[in-house]
Amino acid sequence: MNNQLHIVTDTAKDNWWREHCEELEQLDRKGRMDLLYEKVSELTELRKAKRYSTQILSKQGVNVYLIENAQVQAR
Repeated sequence: MNNQLHIVTDTAKDNWWREHCEELEQLDRKGRMDLLYEKVSELTELRKAKRYSTQILSKQGVNVYLIENAQVQAR
């Protein structure tokens, strides 16, 4: 079951990247560098936002998240 899940998620991830790469290649062929750089910026910001999240789960409750930097550091 775990192997099947990996296969499905890997396939979905590959399809997602393939679609975005095709769009970037089309923009490059058309010479639309402004839109190309904008799209690349959007994609890289999505990855950075996930990687550098400051939300952590509070010790008091399951559904309470600490968002402020001071709260996160105090925990």
